[in-house]
Amino acid sequence: MDNYTNNMKLIEDRFNGFFSNELPENLLDDVEIERTIIRERIEYDTQWMQAVELSVQNIDIIFVYGFGQGIGIADLFEKYPDRLFVIYEPNNTSFQYALKQYDLSPILEWPRLLWLSVGENQLNLLFSKLSTHIQEELAFVPLRHFLEHDIEEMNLIREKFMKHYVAFVSNHNTREHFKKLWFENTLYNISEFSKYPEIYELENRFKNETAVIVASGPSLQEDVEWLKKIKNHAIIIASGSSIQFFQKNNFKPHLVTLLDGGEINDQIFSSDIANQTPLMVASRGYHGVVNKKKKNVVYSLLNQDSITQYVLGLDTKRKYIRSSYTVVGTAIQTAIILGAKRIVMFGQDLSYHNGSYYAQGVNHSAGEEISSDNLEKKLKVKNVKGGYNETTLSLMLMKDNIEKLIESNPDVEFINTTAYGAEIIGTTWTSAKKMYESLKSERSVPESLIEDCLDQLDGSPLIELPKFEAKLKFLIDVLVGAKEEATQIKKLLSKGRDQARIKPMKAWDLLAKAEEKWSVLTNQEWFNVIFEAVIPVAMLEFDRILPVIVNEQDVRKKSDLMHQHLGALLTAMVDSIPESIEILREANNRSQTVREGNIRGSVSS
Repeated sequence: MDNYTNNMKLIEDRFNGFFSNELPENLLDDVEIERTIIRERIEYDTQWMQAVELSVQNIDIIFVYGFGQGIGIADLFEKYPDRLFVIYEPNNTSFQYALKQYDLSPILEWPRLLWLSVGENQLNLLFSKLSTHIQEELAFVPLRHFLEHDIEEMNLIREKFMKHYVAFVSNHNTREHFKKLWFENTLYNISEFSKYPEIYELENRFKNETAVIVASGPSLQEDVEWLKKIKNHAIIIASGSSIQFFQKNNFKPHLVTLLDGGEINDQIFSSDIANQTPLMVASRGYHGVVNKKKKNVVYSLLNQDSITQYVLGLDTKRKYIRSSYTVVGTAIQTAIILGAKRIVMFGQDLSYHNGSYYAQGVNHSAGEEISSDNLEKKLKVKNVKGGYNETTLSLMLMKDNIEKLIESNPDVEFINTTAYGAEIIGTTWTSAKKMYESLKSERSVPESLIEDCLDQLDGSPLIELPKFEAKLKFLIDVLVGAKEEATQIKKLLSKGRDQARIKPMKAWDLLAKAEEKWSVLTNQEWFNVIFEAVIPVAMLEFDRILPVIVNEQDVRKKSDLMHQHLGALLTAMVDSIPESIEILREANNRSQTVREGNIRGSVSS
């Protein structure tokens, strides 16, 4: 067990203990191990290495499928000492055996090993690590056993990763495009949210009800009359821009959800129906809509909203709504929190029908849900009728996101009534007419159902405005200091690059000072919270190149890399700070206005 203990200690130290507790403490018995482990050849495998060379060529990052006993990986490290490695072992038992039998320290301590993952449960984390560090192309290299017996599974993993990577890039591009709006929305909304309950205060208030989630797809027009009838027997939740459809057809849902942070929502939510309908808004939802509502609001915090978590001092392990590519995901989660055990989808086409993506009356051309870059119809998706619809990558990502939500809620029944839309895995399709026939005998649901519930609730105890304002003032002060510190680090990087050509030792000293200052700055709790929000792409680009910088030993190359890439990030930081401070000050002013209004209201009552 000495090998096992030592290897596990290295894993905990190197990979922050992430998956050490995923491996069972009690190893399987020898019979079970012998039956399931994958053994490698001890001798150098020339034929396999020749196949590897064809796959790797000049690619900088190598994804190794399989760990075995580490023999093939050691050969790869020796063959490609200048490359970066990511290793995935699908077989937990085989990896346990290697931990027990061998000293794996030469592999686990290899400086250019970016990440090691074991088992399917860790794939998403592995994909996130890869997406962060990938520069160009990945070389996928299977150990000989998998090359001969399981190459289809490796190809499936590669396809899953590419899908994840596309979603990752799309998400970061969206964050970059909306970075200022999201930062403003998140901070400006907090003081408004203090007046209203948080969504989990309504948890299970409508247990076992049927909820109907209405999206904006063109099939919605086919079923509008059935939807009006179903409204009397189920909770109707409009998703974002679909509220325009309700205005056009002159009837009101029980609730509307807002996730989109774009200014277009001023127009979308300007109708009488939108003003009358209770609003469930996620923390990044457009602040102008929230500010205009005077009552009947409930809010939700997103699990990826580190800004709100930080400024309110919230526990990251508390309940949050999951961030979603589409407001339909927000609506589904809202329905589940309310207690719905059956969710029915209307207008969830996720594709084009008769050349249109939106139902009549819906105009969302400037919103987040569908980017103008993705409007070309390049893909096909199976529809509920057994044929195929035209769709886009953006819509496919939404479909995948909804399907993951469905999969993670096995206790909830999901029904899709969308007449001509994409087939949604995990749902049962039925017509809107049949859906009404099955619901019409259920209890009558009053139109004021949500309003009556919200009238009984006070403002959320999560938000204490004086503490919020104190945190805003703190952030303003540290950002002023960060701007000066970033400027000083840039000067050290410039001097280091100049000295690297004439005085290498002096250059190392200058780079070391720059790294020390940078480390102090980045180790502050607020650093990632702020800069991942206001300069997300610049932060991502630096994270991608960081392993190369860390492993570079030539002072000239290292100084050039640091000057170019860390220098670019520092410039982005310095440029972003004045606007960030302006937003923080405005958030503080808004909070003071709300707090003073609360005090006056309390005195007058």
